Amino acid sequence: LEITQGVFSYLLFNYFILAVLVIAMIFYPDIDVKDYKTLIKLDVVSSLFVSIVLVILYSKLIISDKNKIKQQGKRGIKKFFEMCLVGFVSFMGVKILASIVETTMFGIFGLEYQTSENQSLIEQMTGSAPLLMAISACIFAPITEELIFRGAIKNIIKNKKVFITVSGLIFGLIHVTDSMLLIFEIAVIGVLLDTIIHKESIDKSDKILLSVTMTVILLIIFGGIFYFQYGNLIFKLQSLNMAEVIGSITYIIMGVYLAYLYAKHDSILLNMGIHAFNNIFSMIMILSLI
Repeated sequence: LEITQGVFSYLLFNYFILAVLVIAMIFYPDIDVKDYKTLIKLDVVSSLFVSIVLVILYSKLIISDKNKIKQQGKRGIKKFFEMCLVGFVSFMGVKILASIVETTMFGIFGLEYQTSENQSLIEQMTGSAPLLMAISACIFAPITEELIFRGAIKNIIKNKKVFITVSGLIFGLIHVTDSMLLIFEIAVIGVLLDTIIHKESIDKSDKILLSVTMTVILLIIFGGIFYFQYGNLIFKLQSLNMAEVIGSITYIIMGVYLAYLYAKHDSILLNMGIHAFNNIFSMIMILSLI
């Protein structure tokens, strides 16, 4: 049930905007899908719907955190916001370190530093409709992304180390690739490793051997699928934009740290708060540079 719920949530998050676009084109045949203002409007409508659905699906996580804060009264609310601010500052530190690593990698490979396509698109959309973009990025994005990439995955994968790794990789890669197969591969390997780890009837040494064996088998299977999908997997890998690959490092590190915070504090509302503070700060920086 948790896996089905997680898969449904991800598909809804990733593809519901297509349904919104189709409906919009039916009622407004002359709609310009290349116009940034139009895209933002569609995104806000889609994000609002997805946020409502996900809040309902994962209401237990939210209610549990809300009750913990409520039990402490005003002190609980104050402590919550203090933790959000501390988490935001530490998150900014992690982003700076990740940026240094990313810049160093660009230098090692002799590439000119450039912002990712995802970041460039955000900047262009923000310049076109700052208010709508702020609503989407600062309200809806923290809710949907934390419920999916932290809440949903943690419901499925109980082992902290596996959860942090899988959550970080999926969160990072989703910002730079649209390959459902790659995301699915990481998720399947994560669920498999988590299942093996929690098998009490298997010795620790056997768990390691079984985990490595099954991971290799899955990589071979998915490698074969990639081969049939792209014709020649080697050529496909060689054709990858190295700048985009390096650019994913920052997102992956951010994802890993957010997953670490969730595993440590077990508070989805805290993660949402930190995520929201980060997006608000990013929006302010983008608007100040436009």
